[in-house]
Amino acid sequence: MRRFLLSFALLWLCSAAIAAVENNLIDLEPLPRHVWDKDALRKRQDPAGSVMLQDHEQFMWTSGNEPNTKVTAVSMVVWSRQDERILDMDKISFALESVSCTDGMTLKFKNKLFYLAAKFAWQWVNYNDMRSFVMVSSWEGCGNARERDPWVVSNAVFDDTASTAKLAATKSTWQKVSNTTVLDFGDIVLGHQGTKDKRFLDVSLSKAFTLDLSSSFPTEIVNWTMNTPYVDASLAINCVNCGTTGTLAFAGHVEASLFGGLEKFELSATPRNIAANLDLALEFKGEVDFDGLPAPGNEWTLVELPLPSGWRVPGVLTFGPNVKINAGYSIEYIGGEASVTTGISARVPDSSVAKVDLASKNPVEISGWIPEIQTKPLEIEAQIHARAKLYTEVAVAASIEVFDNGLNVEIGIKVPDITVTASAGYNVAGFCTIDPNKPYGVKLDATLGASLGLQGYTEVKGEKDVFLDVTLYETPTLYTFPQLCLAAGEESPGTCIPQSDPLDPDDGVAVGVNRRDITSLVALSRRLSRRDADSAYYTGREALYLACDEGRTRQIWVQKYRSPSRLRNNPAVPIIQPGMTCSNSPQNQCPAGTWNIREVPKDDRAAVTRQGWATEHIYEGNWVRDFIDYLVKNYYPATIEDPTVQDNTKCKGAINSFGIQRDIGTPNPTVAFNYSEALMQNLGTLHTESTLMAIFPQRQNGMKYTMFNGNNIDAKFKTSEKNTNQRVCSLGRIVTICQYMNYPEIRTRMKATISAIEGVLDKMQQDANVYLPSSLKTETLKTAHAKFFEEKYRGGFRNARDRLQDYASWLQGQAGFGDLDQATKDEVAKLASNTAAHCQEAWPL
Repeated sequence: MRRFLLSFALLWLCSAAIAAVENNLIDLEPLPRHVWDKDALRKRQDPAGSVMLQDHEQFMWTSGNEPNTKVTAVSMVVWSRQDERILDMDKISFALESVSCTDGMTLKFKNKLFYLAAKFAWQWVNYNDMRSFVMVSSWEGCGNARERDPWVVSNAVFDDTASTAKLAATKSTWQKVSNTTVLDFGDIVLGHQGTKDKRFLDVSLSKAFTLDLSSSFPTEIVNWTMNTPYVDASLAINCVNCGTTGTLAFAGHVEASLFGGLEKFELSATPRNIAANLDLALEFKGEVDFDGLPAPGNEWTLVELPLPSGWRVPGVLTFGPNVKINAGYSIEYIGGEASVTTGISARVPDSSVAKVDLASKNPVEISGWIPEIQTKPLEIEAQIHARAKLYTEVAVAASIEVFDNGLNVEIGIKVPDITVTASAGYNVAGFCTIDPNKPYGVKLDATLGASLGLQGYTEVKGEKDVFLDVTLYETPTLYTFPQLCLAAGEESPGTCIPQSDPLDPDDGVAVGVNRRDITSLVALSRRLSRRDADSAYYTGREALYLACDEGRTRQIWVQKYRSPSRLRNNPAVPIIQPGMTCSNSPQNQCPAGTWNIREVPKDDRAAVTRQGWATEHIYEGNWVRDFIDYLVKNYYPATIEDPTVQDNTKCKGAINSFGIQRDIGTPNPTVAFNYSEALMQNLGTLHTESTLMAIFPQRQNGMKYTMFNGNNIDAKFKTSEKNTNQRVCSLGRIVTICQYMNYPEIRTRMKATISAIEGVLDKMQQDANVYLPSSLKTETLKTAHAKFFEEKYRGGFRNARDRLQDYASWLQGQAGFGDLDQATKDEVAKLASNTAAHCQEAWPL
């Protein structure tokens, strides 16, 4: 079965990222103590208990204060430093008549008992210069009411007559006054969870605040084009009724200390009906392959969802997310013209849990999150050879700022992660087993997977410092589509199935060095094992044998070389592109205006795709075999002149000359096994590609092989298997082969190959251990090769001219010829009368 060479590949990214924003944040309000502290009212009857300095205090901020309503809340517990105490003014505000903060802090009590209790308790600060306490203001005029600013008190003076305490106080920040801080945030229902224990908020996920991830994608996701004289390709991805649904529930817990820094950072998230729906349609056309080259790509914001749940406690904690659905693409290769459609829905189970504690030794606790997949049928139009990878990503993420220190957490779930592989081709027995009468077809295999990753990082002045980056799980085959096989009776328009030829392969199975048409590797066992690793023969190719070697006892091996899609990354190797496409579809046209060639510039080398191109030796490997056959026929006598030479009489001693083992010093790669291998090493190989090789379309390369072999270049030209379009394309392709061989850079590389071959022949001529008949001592191997090459080279052009004239003359009398455009009819007429105008070799080289 031959490979079908219409191909494309695409990497499509759709991701949701949650990042910090500064705008549209809600400032949470301090929650009065009596609303949440069940002991607050009782303490009003206890003056000493109300004014007592504490080693820690708890504070609450919420997005509202209506009873029995669900609100976003932040709880902060602050532990004071050594020789320092703390007191929340809100505990005694009911006993105060006024508070002034213009010069320190002055508090006037309206209750004498509370004043005396405060005097007794607060004089503690005067007994030692190292002592101080923090008064957290809750009075208008003493700082931002929403921030609950801390004031550091270093001395207290009391006026018994006025029941006034004058405190030497300086406004400070929470970061400076806190020895240890514990923060919890989430959603609560006021009136349901009042407690004064270690933490006010229960960080179980049932009390987490939620982020809405609902979105609708625009219809057009990607619209990419590349249009140059050498590359014309485009890709469009449209998505109908695509988007995300559901909410993400968060809860958090932070612990920090003066000396230990961030000691605990917990962020928990659970999904609530999170799902993604994709009804994708991919439309692509052209021939372009960026494998190994800088690939085009882009990423942009597809949808941005501002979230009203972004909030902050100024100076304490900021949680300001928004959700961005990002889209991006990177194109690997495209070939031909086709469309693929499918639909996928993925839902994350609500039982999933993601907990992160970035400060612990075991920072991640994950359960669930593997999505449930539902699919629509995978459909395709036209024939393709392709591999595509697509995915969407929803990130469990947050950017949080605690006391002006930024920290970011992202948990990204990719769902679905789609891999589509399409293998198309031709099989005379039927491409699909269920339809044996249709030789063309395409098979589609597709799998859906999912992966979950976690990243934590800090960000200072725009610089990202990643301190945690792990893949939590990766499931590439969560769901496998049933294989789809579609059969067709003929090659589709725009497709490219080059004819197989015995020598030059297209890209195949191996990476870098490929193989084609292997029927047996038995002959390999006949090789001797002592060889330089770099000089190893091309294991993916069948051996060449001399015509006289009927027993096939000695092999001539093509040496290693790279496939076209690898070779094209070497800018020293020319790429020659004909004006017509590779397609041999009955609908494909090759008017006379396309009968030309051009060298592809550096920036357009992606025009060489992994299918449909050939690594071109220029001087073919089988010509070495043909040269030795030429010597046997014209120079070696029937009777071997040296009785010490052992050889079968058919080859007249040539196997001894070219095939007997001997170490031969050669520049590429330094050692040859025998002289036939030394000659092969000086053709196009891994070592000589920069100066001796080229890249040419596979279809033309196969015809070139036949042209110089003296055979009928298109044996099906006059058969009913071809229509007028296909016959005209054959004429044009043969013309472009002649142009290719006459192209200055190709002729330069041909001359360089001949010079290298002549160098080996000179070495062989001077080797006293090599048997040469007397006729090759008077007329050298170099001279004999010059005669052989002129006959081979000019004979190939003569064959091409004869075939062109024959084909063109016959075509003029066929139905359908009159439907061609006038310019093409004129060129066909020229071929019928004077083929030299289109296919005259430049000689001497």
